[in-house]
Amino acid sequence: MVDPSAYPQAFVALGATERSLPALATFGFATPTPIQEQAIPALLDGKDVVGIAKTGSGKTVAFGVPMIEKLDSD
Repeated sequence: MVDPSAYPQAFVALGATERSLPALATFGFATPTPIQEQAIPALLDGKDVVGIAKTGSGKTVAFGVPMIEKLDSD
């Protein structure tokens, strides 16, 4: 279990919650990249997003965090 004080606050500001924050902290994500800053809030709001960014820029996290956040826990 990850100590909540270790959660990356920059991702909290984008809308990440207890569903994705432990994984972000475990894997060392501290500061979102530009694609993450733009895509995560939009996707959490239910908007469609087409993202273009270089390899290694964090696109998988940008699209993965909202997917994890939107999973139905039932």
